[in-house]
Parts: sequence; structure tokens; C-alpha cells
Amino acid sequence: MVVITKNFPESHTLEIIATGQKNAAAKGSEVWLLGRRHDFGNNLDTPDFLSDGLWEKRDLNLISHKKQPARLQWHGKLKYDGAVYFLQHPWSGIVEVLWDGKSQKTDLYSEKRGYQKIVVPAKIYTLTRIVFEGALFIILSWVYFIISVLTITLPPQKHS
Repeated sequence: MVVITKNFPESHTLEIIATGQKNAAAKGSEVWLLGRRHDFGNNLDTPDFLSDGLWEKRDLNLISHKKQPARLQWHGKLKYDGAVYFLQHPWSGIVEVLWDGKSQKTDLYSEKRGYQKIVVPAKIYTLTRIVFEGALFIILSWVYFIISVLTITLPPQKHS
């Protein structure tokens, strides 16, 4: 049986917002974007991010610590899941990550230095998509079954 799968890159939008909010214990509201990567090598590179001009570049990182809220946007295609990495330390604030419009707020404050990984999935599964792909699989399975049965049960054609 042949299984047809859709494994093409899909278009996505990523928005990162340094909200200016912070945990009561935090000494600041900094947001450090440490890395942007795709688990199979497609980088969500810094040059591909559109900034509102309120982010600073430090080495390979982007930081928001002065004027907040501050926004970064990325538009592109991913075939496999990606991730964004943020620094966690006593001066870290709250970041909002929107992936294709779906929002997730994360408090980056930590007494000890570390990092927070937020996964951005390449495929977004909605009920409509699941039903459509399920129905397509069932239809193709039935077509394959019918062709197989007809091939087995029909007598061979005699050629004159």
C-alpha cells in the first residue's frame, strides 16, 4: 500500500514581544533572544527578523531592555519544528510569543542563569485539518482496496 504524506514547508508567522512586565522578584524586564533554530538546520536567523527598532543586537543575540513593549516578527516556512531560546536570569521579564496568532506568555525570571526553550511547531493541527486529512486517507484507502479487488477478481482479457 502506498501512503501519501504532505511534507512540504508551511508558511508561518512568529512574533516575539518583550512586554515590559516582570515578576515581583525580578530586578528588570530584560528579554534576551539567544537563539532561533530549526531542529534540522533551517535557522530562524536574526537578519530574517523584522524589528520595531527597539531591540539591540549583542553578538548573535537580540536584547530588549530599554523601551518596552518591543516587537520582533519573522515570516517564513518550516518543514520541521523549530524553537526559540531565551536567557533566564534575575533581570529577566515576561515575553509573549505568538506563533501563527496563538499566544504564549512566559516569565523568564530565574534566580540562576539558564535558558528557556519554546518550540514552534511546523504543522498546526486544527479540527478541520484533522478531519480533512483523515477523510482523504480513508478515501485513498478505499480506492486502493477497490482497485486491488478488481485486479484480483476480473478474469484476464483475451487478445486476438
